[in-house]
Amino acid sequence: AYEKWIESSEADLLNRFNSGLISEHLENESVSMVNNARENLQRMMDGVTYLSKNTSARKAFIMANQAIRMSQDVPTHPDLKGRTQNFKWRPFQLAFQLLNIRSLCALEQADPGREERNIMDLAWFPTGGGKTEAYLGMIATIGFYRRIMFPETEKQRPSVHAVMRYTLRLLTSDQADR
Repeated sequence: AYEKWIESSEADLLNRFNSGLISEHLENESVSMVNNARENLQRMMDGVTYLSKNTSARKAFIMANQAIRMSQDVPTHPDLKGRTQNFKWRPFQLAFQLLNIRSLCALEQADPGREERNIMDLAWFPTGGGKTEAYLGMIATIGFYRRIMFPETEKQRPSVHAVMRYTLRLLTSDQADR
């Protein structure tokens, strides 16, 4: 679906340029944005391939998905008893995780995806858009991955895998509970 959207967006841009609806000075920026989208698509596809070939990363990804689903479907807060959310990933949340899975699991210098650590991907949505779950999926994946890859080290010297910071005054009350 993302690939089809890129293709239709590119065709729409071309039509707008040809009809004079977009000025020439924006053409380079538009082409750059389409190229970035194509690079992101390739990184997502590489993420799927990586998960299909790397047993440990795939296992960690599955465990992270199970953990996130359990945390969303089985409420632990007393005010939420009997409420089931039937959690499902939104497409952008899965895309964000697939976009970053190779660099996330690239623990050695020779690992594929290591060069992607120089890229900063930012999920920028209004409150309630699902950013927290996308980030938590990635955090859970790296936590499980490190335990799978380094079981003894993680038992003897557990370490910080991720730091997540929110400005509390910007959170709504339901977000603060998470």
